[in-house]
Amino acid sequence: MMTLLLEAPFAGRVLPGALLGAVLGLILCSASAAPAASPSAQLRVSRAPYHVGIPMEVQVHVSGFEREPEPTCEADAPEGGSLRFIGLIPNVSTQISIVNGRTTRSETVSFVCQYQLTPRREGLLRLSPFRVTQDQQTLETTAYTIEAEALKPDPKLKLKLRIPDEPVFVGQQVPVEIEWWVDERLQQSIQSYEIRSGLFDDPDTFRFLPDQKNPGNQQTLNIQTSEDQLILPAQAREEREDNNRYVVITSERTLIPLRAGQFRLEGATVNANEVTSWRRDLFGGRRPAATRPIFAKDSDRTLVVKPPPAAGRPDSFSGAVGKGFSFAVETDRSVVQAGDPIVLTFTVSGSGELGPVGLPSLEDLLPPDRFRLPDNEIAGQVVAGTKAFRVPVRVIDETVTEIPALPYSWFDPELAEYQTTYSLPIALSVRPAQIVSADDVVSARSDATGSNPKEDRADSADTNRGGPESRSFATREADLAIEIDRDALKAQPGLSTSSQWVLYGLSTLGLLAAWIFSRRRDASPGRAQQRAREKALRTRIERARHQAPDQALTEIAAALRELAASRPEAVSQEVGDFIAACDDILYAPGEKPAEKRVQENADRALELADAIITHRTEDSE
Repeated sequence: MMTLLLEAPFAGRVLPGALLGAVLGLILCSASAAPAASPSAQLRVSRAPYHVGIPMEVQVHVSGFEREPEPTCEADAPEGGSLRFIGLIPNVSTQISIVNGRTTRSETVSFVCQYQLTPRREGLLRLSPFRVTQDQQTLETTAYTIEAEALKPDPKLKLKLRIPDEPVFVGQQVPVEIEWWVDERLQQSIQSYEIRSGLFDDPDTFRFLPDQKNPGNQQTLNIQTSEDQLILPAQAREEREDNNRYVVITSERTLIPLRAGQFRLEGATVNANEVTSWRRDLFGGRRPAATRPIFAKDSDRTLVVKPPPAAGRPDSFSGAVGKGFSFAVETDRSVVQAGDPIVLTFTVSGSGELGPVGLPSLEDLLPPDRFRLPDNEIAGQVVAGTKAFRVPVRVIDETVTEIPALPYSWFDPELAEYQTTYSLPIALSVRPAQIVSADDVVSARSDATGSNPKEDRADSADTNRGGPESRSFATREADLAIEIDRDALKAQPGLSTSSQWVLYGLSTLGLLAAWIFSRRRDASPGRAQQRAREKALRTRIERARHQAPDQALTEIAAALRELAASRPEAVSQEVGDFIAACDDILYAPGEKPAEKRVQENADRALELADAIITHRTEDSE
């Protein structure tokens, strides 16, 4: 602590503003010079009384930690009670002070670990130390003991949870009802209430279908869960029991068990505050002056969830549980060439949970010796009450004439047996694949130049062996006589020495360029063959425009398909759409393609072919 002493004569000459600034500056300097507070953790528990079955709030306040990383909170549940971690709340406050133009900034960081403690029996409950850890530093609170007392169930309140007594199956839609009975004498005295049930606190085990929209004239029932508060649509009615009249508020939900097991559900509870006295406010309205807690509890329940039986389970079962399922298959095209990809869309719909529903083994649905199937698992998408699976496949057998009727099975929990439905068959037209060989490439090139391909190949062989063609070349163009006259071998008059060096340099550069060209040509002999093949396929498309319409479209589609197959990474979606459109025209019943349409398709095919060839050329460069 710092004390500032001023003599009277001097103090009278100091301006008030300067004095205040000096005092604030000294205080801030002393505060900044003080050492930082050491980390600490303090346990805070809500005020007594504590009652069995009524949750209470427990907090751990932590100070002195760094802003990051976020600390972790740990605690052990006490014997005779349940402890649930709610969350970690960070609190960062920043103060900025400006004194005499100097800015001082300070930051205070604290965390709050929130828990909810629910006593399950009367008597003393000992809370073990709570632990908070950041990096390598761990803080612990002191132990704490509370005493819980039991509230006697009030006969003016009742709570009933209705679930099936018989076992249910995983994925089955199970109706559930929760009823809150309130004595009609308490209707105006209930200030607040809280309903809890373990059935709504385990979303990994029990899922509920979305509730229907609540009309304006309906009641609501509020259910407190570990995450949030559920506001459920409800209906109100009047009932008489034990000579008492009750208002019964009922909410219905649809439960879907997600895993098998025997689940013991502790009785649902309702805690409410009853107003025992009232007071008048300034405007004459009634205000609660005193309240008392009232309590009601349902009996414990057990829900048994079984998996679908293994006995009699068909191979086409893939997790569908419910009733009224249907199965449909669609294809994006019905006229294909062997090896072409098609997309099959499998659609599953029915009264049941569609999330875990999958497809049966594709090898059982489509034989792998006739269809090439994907290796990865296909994930479906749930949209508007249906689940769709898009599966790319290739037809590799030319004898395939249809996608046959495919089975799909589900388990009906009401009948306790499996049911099977079938999709409708889809007709397919599969043409044999056309393969361009090396002979076809040479033939196309020879036809374009007007020469005989067989003679060209024979001449090429003779040339490589040093046959007649090589000898005719020597006698036709070259003078192989050896000059022995020295004067003739001398440099021609009129050329200077510098000119001769220039000629020598140019000749050397030419030889070097020729050597580089030959090296590049010899380094990738397959590239020249590929270019020749692409040129031959483009020539086929150009020549097809002069053929009959049917034959022209067949040639155009075949040539473009083979060109695309040689470079699949350069093929765009437009190529596949164009080939499919040509197939649709060819196989359309009772329709012949017009000459004008053939010419348009030929022009479009040439554009697509040039795009593929240009893409290859750019990659090569």
